[in-house]
Amino acid sequence: MIWNSEQYLTFADARKRPALDLLARIGCHSASAIVDLVCGADNITRLLAEPWPAASILGIDNDLAMLTRTATTPLQSTGSAQK
Repeated sequence: MIWNSEQYLTFADARKRPALDLLARIGCHSASAIVDLVCGADNITRLLAEPWPAASILGIDNDLAMLTRTATTPLQSTGSAQK
């Protein structure tokens, strides 16, 4: 199946809420490496960088369109994940 990254991001807020809930439950205060399996357009992957800014983060997805969008979007703070 080929994903449309723009259509996928139409529902970004709905996808972000469960991710924020899970991030709030993680008891780890430091991380050196994080892997986001099926990272999609990386809107959730970016949330992982905020509580663990020193971590090396690897996003993995099998859809080239999603990875292409990720590679062309600059990293910036989302201001919404805390640890």
